[in-house]
Amino acid sequence: MLLIREVLARQMSLLKITILAGLIVGLQTARALQFDDQSPYFSFVWGDGGLPANIYSVAGDQISPDGQTVTMSGNCGPIDGADFQQGFVLDWGGNLEGTIGPGEQFVADLNFSVQATGGTLAWNFLAEIAGEGMIDTSMTPIALNGQVNGAQFEFETPSYAQPYWNGFGGYLQVDWAGYSPTDTLSINVSSIEITSVPEPDSLYLTIVPLLLVLIYRVRGVCRSRG
Repeated sequence: MLLIREVLARQMSLLKITILAGLIVGLQTARALQFDDQSPYFSFVWGDGGLPANIYSVAGDQISPDGQTVTMSGNCGPIDGADFQQGFVLDWGGNLEGTIGPGEQFVADLNFSVQATGGTLAWNFLAEIAGEGMIDTSMTPIALNGQVNGAQFEFETPSYAQPYWNGFGGYLQVDWAGYSPTDTLSINVSSIEITSVPEPDSLYLTIVPLLLVLIYRVRGVCRSRG
């Protein structure tokens, strides 16, 4: 009878571990913000000017299966100096699904290259939520045939973010100066990957210690029976 009770107690502990582990996974999934389509496109005038029909451009995005990462890519050019306008960007905008509050964490990873026949180039990266800036890097010079690989940035929603905020957007800007009308500029964006980093909530932080205690107890029972 004693052995049966020990077996049942061990099975109940294992069941509790399974349930708590499932809750942890479920809480993390529910807590994470999820991207929808960000519809990236190349444009002048910081997203408001479009591009002349004679300039080639293509852009798109992919959403990870869990919705927590969006990856944007595209190509544009060559753009003649005679056609170039200021505020040249790969622009994007869409929504985030989930409850959004202050301090929501994001990580961005940038990989792109530029090619120009003259002048000088610089770039910057901006991300915003509900029209409020989260990160706006300073202009960084880049060579006429330059690459940016693995540039990473961490940023978060502002302290006054509200739960109903869900508009997400941003751009990668390339500034071109000192060029002639016959110079050309092209850009290849291999990837702009933005990930929403899930933050554990109070229930999650409570369950994890309980799970560790149960695991410790089950291991103790197994050792005593061994």
